[in-house]
Amino acid sequence: MRACLLALLAVPCVFAVRCYDYISTNDNRNTMKSWVDCPYEAQFCFKSYIEQHDMNNEKTWLASRSCGTPNLCTRDGCWGTRNDKTCCCRGELCNSSPAYAVWLLPISAVLYLVTAV
Repeated sequence: MRACLLALLAVPCVFAVRCYDYISTNDNRNTMKSWVDCPYEAQFCFKSYIEQHDMNNEKTWLASRSCGTPNLCTRDGCWGTRNDKTCCCRGELCNSSPAYAVWLLPISAVLYLVTAV
């Protein structure tokens, strides 16, 4: 029984992480949001965000998401400035946007259960 439990716990460690893999800008907000199964050595997903202002002082931004390489991501978390930030995370499709989307499903489930009773 204990061996079966250990085997089940080890299964997620064998498979690579799945990450969103696309680039979006303020010009193409409706970008097709695709995902990929990352190579085994990529244990993280990453999201980077760069914001600039053009000559007319209008804000332009670019956000990219993909698998985090071992050189780029060694731990969960974000670094950089407000206008130039990179974040790494560990988990299925964790590099979605915005960050609060991770909590949406559990909160929705709790609200459903509370109102269903």
